Amino acid sequence: MSETSSGGVRRGAALMASGTATSRMLGLLRQMVLASAIGATGQAADAFSVANKLPNILYMLLAGGVLNAVLVPQVVQAYRRKAGQEYVDRLLTFGFAVLAGVTLVLTLCAPLLVHLYAKGFTSAQLDLATAFAFWCVPQMFFYGMYALLGQVLNARSSFGPYMWAPVVNNIVSIAGFAVFIAMFGAAKAGPGGIEVAANWTTGQTTLLAGSATLGVIAQAVVLIPALRASGVRARVRWGLRGSGLGRAGKVASWTLVGLTIGQLGYIVVSNVAADAPGAAGGGVVAGNAAYDWAFLIFMLPHSLVTVSLATALFTRLSGQAHEKDVDGVRATLSSGLRVVGLFTVLATAVVAVLAVPITQILLWTSSDAQVHAVSPVVVTMIVGLPAFGAWSMCQRVYYAYEDARGMVPIQIVMAVVVVGGTLLGRNLLEPRSWVAGAGLAMSVSYLVGAVLGLWMLRGRLRTLDGPRVLRVHVQALLAGAVAAGFGLVALVVLRAVLSGGNIAAIIECVVVGTVMGLAYLAALRLMRVSELDTLMGPLLAKVRGRASRLHTGNRPPGGPVDAGGAVSEVVGRGAVLSGRYRVVQPAESDLPGATAWQATDQILDRPVRVHVLSSGHISQGLDGARRAALVTDARLVRVLDVGTHEGHGYVVSEQVTGPSLADLLARGPLTADQARAIAGEAAAALEVARRRGVHHLALRPSSLHVTDDGRIVVSGLGLDAGLLGIVARDAHTTTRADTVGLVRVLYAALTGHWPADPSLPSFGVDLPEAPTVDGLPVPPAELVADVPGDLDTLCAVTLGPNDDGPHSPGELVRELEPWGAIRAVQVATGPVPVVAAPEAPAVPADDDFDVDDMEDTAPIAVQRESIRTSYDAQPPPAGVNRPGTPPPAAPTRTSAFGAAGAVGAAATARAWNDEPPGDPSPAPEPAPTLVGGFDFDRIVEEQEYDTEPRRRFNPTALVLVLVGIAVVIGVVFAFKALFSSLDTGAPAPSPSTSTSASPEPTSDEPSSPSPEPSSPAESTVPPVIGSATSVDPSDDDGEHEEAVDRAFDGDPSTYWYTMTYKRADFAGFKNGVGYVMKLEDPTTVHTVTLHANGSGGHVEIRATGKSDPSGGKLLAEGEFGSEVTFTLDPATETEELTLWITELPTASDGSFRLELNEIELS
Repeated sequence: MSETSSGGVRRGAALMASGTATSRMLGLLRQMVLASAIGATGQAADAFSVANKLPNILYMLLAGGVLNAVLVPQVVQAYRRKAGQEYVDRLLTFGFAVLAGVTLVLTLCAPLLVHLYAKGFTSAQLDLATAFAFWCVPQMFFYGMYALLGQVLNARSSFGPYMWAPVVNNIVSIAGFAVFIAMFGAAKAGPGGIEVAANWTTGQTTLLAGSATLGVIAQAVVLIPALRASGVRARVRWGLRGSGLGRAGKVASWTLVGLTIGQLGYIVVSNVAADAPGAAGGGVVAGNAAYDWAFLIFMLPHSLVTVSLATALFTRLSGQAHEKDVDGVRATLSSGLRVVGLFTVLATAVVAVLAVPITQILLWTSSDAQVHAVSPVVVTMIVGLPAFGAWSMCQRVYYAYEDARGMVPIQIVMAVVVVGGTLLGRNLLEPRSWVAGAGLAMSVSYLVGAVLGLWMLRGRLRTLDGPRVLRVHVQALLAGAVAAGFGLVALVVLRAVLSGGNIAAIIECVVVGTVMGLAYLAALRLMRVSELDTLMGPLLAKVRGRASRLHTGNRPPGGPVDAGGAVSEVVGRGAVLSGRYRVVQPAESDLPGATAWQATDQILDRPVRVHVLSSGHISQGLDGARRAALVTDARLVRVLDVGTHEGHGYVVSEQVTGPSLADLLARGPLTADQARAIAGEAAAALEVARRRGVHHLALRPSSLHVTDDGRIVVSGLGLDAGLLGIVARDAHTTTRADTVGLVRVLYAALTGHWPADPSLPSFGVDLPEAPTVDGLPVPPAELVADVPGDLDTLCAVTLGPNDDGPHSPGELVRELEPWGAIRAVQVATGPVPVVAAPEAPAVPADDDFDVDDMEDTAPIAVQRESIRTSYDAQPPPAGVNRPGTPPPAAPTRTSAFGAAGAVGAAATARAWNDEPPGDPSPAPEPAPTLVGGFDFDRIVEEQEYDTEPRRRFNPTALVLVLVGIAVVIGVVFAFKALFSSLDTGAPAPSPSTSTSASPEPTSDEPSSPSPEPSSPAESTVPPVIGSATSVDPSDDDGEHEEAVDRAFDGDPSTYWYTMTYKRADFAGFKNGVGYVMKLEDPTTVHTVTLHANGSGGHVEIRATGKSDPSGGKLLAEGEFGSEVTFTLDPATETEELTLWITELPTASDGSFRLELNEIELS
């Protein structure tokens, strides 16, 4: 990234990464709320997963390649052609038509699709999944709509909306799922709970699946306003002949072939993952759910970094490929590979070290067994992240060249590696490791794909900058190894200090992640990796800037906080700013501290002007330019972009042709009517800016230009004064300063002399100074005899010793009107002009000047394409009558100000001095005169410094409020359900079959011999359970340790429960499960009453603890029931008591599982 600036890519990638990060975080919250609603496992959750998978697979196919391969290159090329929008319209029309047809067919085939993905479902599950599918499959159309519109925005370098739209999807879904929980309650594991497919109603199905689909609809629809703001006005256009879609269809076909090959590999992985739990015979085994969670973790860093950066680079690659700029493509690919490599290696190291705590946080309510089942899959997948990033960059190059066919052989090899590796793992590994083996096979396939892709690209690009790319990756791997070492040490230390749990996992992730990040950066710095400076430069510059501002907090405004040494030239010919503006050649500029260039906007293929700021008050200049971008008027040079390049600010504006007023005055003074017209047009423009809180404050003859069609254009608004350190003061003083500046320009136009002000910076004026009397310029009539009396008086009074004359540009307009046409003169050949609309008829001078009318009419002037600006200056509404545009056919109310600068009914154009007169323009019909008056004094009394311009309704604040409300609702319901309701619900216990024993046992009970003599305390104080724990001798930690307290919480509707098994003897996996109770104090226990759902099984009550749950003395044994009392033989004084379950009872749904509602001791 030497000549090709990375500034724009960094900004585009940062904007997209922020949107992706927000979307991913909300996506995780969405999954938590969904799990609260229907559970993380179970019949309903599986049914919804299968149904919702269908549109997501199609979306992956669309966004993963078909649209990327077709649309961006086609759109980039289309906007370089004259009829480009028509071609884009045909693409969109064809795309939407195909999407609608495919979506309709697949929706009708929803039952067949469900059977294809879930043959093993029960009848109830199939019915529920099919009902979900009818709601979810239509998401395909809106996913495709989102991809189509988003890629058009990307092609126009508007990256943000595409990446932020999924945030809206997640918010809508979270709100819908929260309403579901509020209406129907949280997920319940019992037979009457919502997790059972047979219990679902039509209302529940509609609300849940409808909320998910509504979120996808919102995600697509929200792009429409962004598309319009980018200047796209799409229309339905049918017809494919001659449109070039045939070639696009071929590209799409080959892309679809490659992606389908990849999906075949995924089908094998999915089937192996589905077989793993059954082959293991039970227990917690990684299957499809574990694969999904691991892939979610794998995709998080890839989405935040690789996708964002690759998307930002893809538009540049497409343009370079179209221009056959092989060197540019090679440089962009090299840059992308190196930057992606630095990020992905760090992400790999961090996720691999923190796989267990990261998984524990995401699976917040899951058991340790489930966490340890998922985390190995995370590790085997994440090791392939750097290779996956490199392969993604290779794909972008192929797509840029529209060569999807060239990737097919690579994708076949990758699919073979995935299928072969997955099947090999199935044959060699234990079932609980099958999914981890599949993850490793996928990682190897990414490495193979990246190597083959780069090797095959050598033939197209001749060379690949391989040594530099390899060097950066080796350095990154070494730094990653160092970071991993530090991270493991920190993790071991933390686990020795912390007691475990989810909070401890969060602390581990924060501390270890920070340690590893710092170690990684330090290692890269020691190895002097130059790419680190490229990535960290903008951040460090901001930090240094803030530190400097803090350090110089007492410096008066306008001080050169960020002034650097003067640099004669900070860019060169061929440099690209913001990944978009290619510098062509130097241009003239009289602005100190700035270098001007002629440049080309490579996206819209139009000339622009660039000012690179190398010294002076750079921050003030950039801020002023950003404010100026908010003002849209035909007579103001429009600011298109503001940013930084290699530490120097730059401002991109429209290119203007024609001579400046300084050029014209080099030939001598102008005629009075031309001077009046030029000053009047400039005053009208600055009044528009003033009403939006923006002032010029640095007016000079070179600030005004006369275009080839006789229009006045004012340049330097905001930028010039900011760079010079001229600070806007109170509203009256600032407005008066611009008015006086305009009168100085008028004076110069009338006399050819400049009435200098010693208190202002003197630059850019190559005119003789006006003679002075007592320090004040002489009246213009003393220098030029034929100056009209009103203009002579205006200049003398305004530039005189008192604060007299007009106090705002609007008042100056009143003083100058009416004026005639401005005659263009070709003094020098310049760049392509700003296109202006035809003139409007003038209004008689007795019409009242209406500033509010001007405000409504001024913004539109010329036909300009709306493109990205640092501040989105909204185009004015259509159909507004403005200066410089023809009025509508029907007579409309037009102010004098609104018609200023147009040709009056009786006005005639006067030629420039010393020029032969040209053919007079035909006089248009006079405009209707205003009816009624307007109190101009009231305008003057209004607040002058209006920093809040009138704009269209901005929904940002409303959207943010709605977002906040939706997220708060989702969080409240999610956490309430997750931590209190997820597993508490259960069917009510069956009627009692026995009676609890008396809490005071007597010595004559027939079922037990006389116990040892008890102390009085033992006979009066009942035993109290202080805590409990489950004991699983197989160490798979699957017997729901998190729910043990529910068996003695006094609430019979909650329960502790074991895993579900195929047989009562735990399917042969273990010889029993223990439930160990620790009493608050050593107490004599006489009876134990157990309340359980189901019946049968076998339990032993033993006087022992966790270390030996099946040992100790056997005190009682028997079967489970709804209420069974066991009398201990003998009654025993103890602090620990264990229920050793050797056989499971039959649950109400027919499976083998213990649900222990309550334990009573006496």
